[in-house]
Amino acid sequence: MNLADPVDASLPTSENKLFAPGRRAACVGAVALISMLAFEAIAVATAMPAVAAALDGLPLYALAFGATLATSVLGMTAAGQLCDKRGPYRASLVGLTAFLLGLLLAGFAPSMTALVLGRALQGLGSGVLGVTL
Repeated sequence: MNLADPVDASLPTSENKLFAPGRRAACVGAVALISMLAFEAIAVATAMPAVAAALDGLPLYALAFGATLATSVLGMTAAGQLCDKRGPYRASLVGLTAFLLGLLLAGFAPSMTALVLGRALQGLGSGVLGVTL
């Protein structure tokens, strides 16, 4: 590349804009998924002290966060392989399903152990979703 070459200053066409009609739904969906994952992380960090105390689970407090992070790494690894074989659409459905099932399990957990298992499933799903997006 010659540094003296002028930069192409042409404006992008309507087909390659981020929110072009063919891309609008995908962009809105991606923003919604990322917002959901971020909101969940903030809400859990805020509520976890009260939840752990209510479930008599202070010894498992750190594991509720650590399991989520560890399984998200596993989800990222699995998502890479799944995206290569089947494409990102199926992988995103798997990730969203795992995340929502984990959210329900953690939300209705009768014990801290069930909450940790739900959080681990959430981490798996969020790891998959992070790769597919």
